[in-house]
Amino acid sequence: MRKIAVTLLSSAIVALAAAMFLRPGQVSATDTTTIGWLGPLSGPVASLGEENLRGVQLAIREYGDTKVTLLVEDDQFLVRNSVSAYETLKARKAFIMMSPTYNGVIALAAKADRDKIFLANCLDASSEIALAGEYVLGLGYYADGHGNNFARTLSELGARKVAVFYNDGETFTQLIVNSFKKNYSGKIALIEGYGPTSSDFRATITKMRNLAVDTVLLIGWDEAGLFVKQSNEMGFLPTIVGLASFTSSGFLKNAGTFKNTVHYLGWDPLSKAYQEIVQLYKREYGQEPSQPLFVALGYDAMTFMLKALEKGRTPEDFRTSIYSTSVEGLTGTLQLDSDGIVRGITSQSKLYKVQLPE
Repeated sequence: MRKIAVTLLSSAIVALAAAMFLRPGQVSATDTTTIGWLGPLSGPVASLGEENLRGVQLAIREYGDTKVTLLVEDDQFLVRNSVSAYETLKARKAFIMMSPTYNGVIALAAKADRDKIFLANCLDASSEIALAGEYVLGLGYYADGHGNNFARTLSELGARKVAVFYNDGETFTQLIVNSFKKNYSGKIALIEGYGPTSSDFRATITKMRNLAVDTVLLIGWDEAGLFVKQSNEMGFLPTIVGLASFTSSGFLKNAGTFKNTVHYLGWDPLSKAYQEIVQLYKREYGQEPSQPLFVALGYDAMTFMLKALEKGRTPEDFRTSIYSTSVEGLTGTLQLDSDGIVRGITSQSKLYKVQLPE
């Protein structure tokens, strides 16, 4: 891991610190490469964006690049806000933008291509992102591969009758479900989507209980915790498997105390390299990460961008260098395929049990 050299001038260190922790809309006074980040910092999935952004910020600090200005915009996970955030960052001369908002990245793809602005999803990758545009990149978990991993995992768990329940407000979750259906050979008793603002899942829980479902593939964010809570209140206790978002404080608060087994498919946060980042995180924010995967993905995506910038800081040089850049990150190997996405992270997913807070 590269460290900031002790011989750097104090003024450069101050400039770096200013670039690290800008509030939404702030601009550093230094003449540097401008990178924009847009994502949810308020609203129902704020924890997702906050953790991803903190990973991005820590990567800049650890990499020691004093020529980067990071601009931050809150889109509240809403496409209309992603569009306005993009225009704000564009006006401030960001030619690289990063975002964990999947639908926002897809909606902005045509603009990014027209404006020749590199727009990277720093949480996800998918076949849809690969086709979205020449300047659109996927530097995270490969959604199509995630669905295949869920299919394999549920077979290994010995699931007999599966229900799939998912937040249908994002293409990312739909891609996971479609891939799961394609690859799962067991019995699927029910597939049902719910709206992003849904909070009462009792009717669906009743259906699942009547169908004698023993395993639920639950694909959602913090709101999915309400399904866990309500199913326990109704005495329906299937095995539940979902995303790494099940470790978030919002999910755990919504889920409450549950009696059934709840798993998430994700990445192992116990590596030595990640534990070093955890210590940095704790020193900076005074607590442990609530969603380690989202921190690690943000860290790796920004490290990839910074390494590519070493080979040239003009848009033309960067466009060439990103395809010859490879990073052995916290989550796996980041190497773009020719269609602009990484696929190597998802294959390393493993199953972990969600632990109740002490």
